[in-house]
Amino acid sequence: MVGRARQIEVPAGTDQGAVAITGGTINGTTIGATTPSSGAFTTLSATTTATVGTSLQTPLVIGGTGTTSTLSMRPTSGVGTTGADIIFQVGNNGATEAGRILNAGTVQIGGSVASSRLTQFDTSGRITFRYDDNSTQNQITLTNRAISAVGNGVAILAQLADSSSAAVNASRIITSAEATTYSGATADASLTIQTATNGTLADRLKLNSLGEAIFSGSIGVAGVTAPTARVHIRSGSATASTAPLKFTAGTNLTTPEAGAVEFDGSNYFATIGATRYIIPRVLTGSATLDFPNTPAGTSSDLTITVVGAAESDPVDLGVPAAVVLADSVFFAWISAADTVSVRFDNTSGGAKNPASGLFKVIVHKF
Repeated sequence: MVGRARQIEVPAGTDQGAVAITGGTINGTTIGATTPSSGAFTTLSATTTATVGTSLQTPLVIGGTGTTSTLSMRPTSGVGTTGADIIFQVGNNGATEAGRILNAGTVQIGGSVASSRLTQFDTSGRITFRYDDNSTQNQITLTNRAISAVGNGVAILAQLADSSSAAVNASRIITSAEATTYSGATADASLTIQTATNGTLADRLKLNSLGEAIFSGSIGVAGVTAPTARVHIRSGSATASTAPLKFTAGTNLTTPEAGAVEFDGSNYFATIGATRYIIPRVLTGSATLDFPNTPAGTSSDLTITVVGAAESDPVDLGVPAAVVLADSVFFAWISAADTVSVRFDNTSGGAKNPASGLFKVIVHKF
């Protein structure tokens, strides 16, 4: 059968050279579909097998006309082995290999060696999945339906190499089951991020099903690129909301836990062993004081401003050595809001004039 418009039979033994084939006609009869284009083949169909010598040139291949028609492609009718591939070519007369389905069932895009089920060879290194919709879609889904042990799951592996070396493991993202089964109440999973040292992968961060984050190394926070402690936080600034560390007020633990630090809105607490201690809250201040010549048996007072100090707050006083005199004493107290009074009390039998010096005070708050 040649064409769809008319059947032409050439009996066995007929001199086929006597059949005039000119352009798109045989003996003047147009070959093609029901309404063919002039002088061109539009449809070629065969009921069993059509064999073409070296190549077939056509812009369209269709598997059938039914709703369940199938189009099958195979590289050989024999026993396929390595090299029996289906190749897709583009460029100047097929000079560039765009893709290949290997006999083993792997698929490669560009290049010549597929090392996994789907391998892309591209110097630009880009694969884009696009879905235009005003919602969030799962553009890539990895599925493992044979979970049977803790740690089973799916993973994404990144490998790196220079142009002359074999690819080496660099990082890996793993989603794994936390139980031997994964359904219903046992559908708990964790996310693990690994990086490689000298090509050997190791866990760096794990997020478990409870939302807990477990780090295996030091953490640099807010721009600290080379942490020198397990947690290294960048310094704060005068700008609001940039403090290095902040606690939200809450209720203290019913039972103290060793190592815990808590904040109830009024005080900070630290627990050592089974004892919870209040972390001291203090205010500090200093001033250079020059007490006058003070007669025997009298005293002189000067003040230091300490914002936040209130009456009855305990005060510690630091006295410079150069002002200390025999048979005299210095002491301090809160004499008014924000004011610490320092008194020089001369208990000797004669006048005393202390030297000028820097006095320091600590005001305790609780």
